[in-house]
Amino acid sequence: MLSQNLKIEQRKANAIPIANAHRVPTRGSGPKPIIVRFIHYGDKQLIMSSAHNLKGSQIRILDDLPVSMKEERFLLSHVAYKIRKKEKLQTRIRDVGAHMTLETRKNRGDPWSARE
Repeated sequence: MLSQNLKIEQRKANAIPIANAHRVPTRGSGPKPIIVRFIHYGDKQLIMSSAHNLKGSQIRILDDLPVSMKEERFLLSHVAYKIRKKEKLQTRIRDVGAHMTLETRKNRGDPWSARE
């Protein structure tokens, strides 16, 4: 998956040590999420920075967050969806410290600006 989907060089993908990986039990149908713990923080950052290569696929990569931050992200994702549909803006949710920030922009070349 690392080399095929994330476009990470095969040699580098094979050299990433993983401390632990397991599926998370969930209710309902569909694939269950997988939690992966990396030995080196830099490897995690490489994976996260390559996640844009998954656009259009059914695979998502997210940080495992505390419950309060997961709830905040969930609420912001609904607001982001409405902004994309009504205002035709691009959106992203960034974690800044212990808080989530919703950012928007008109086009790819424009800078991101925080929304209130």
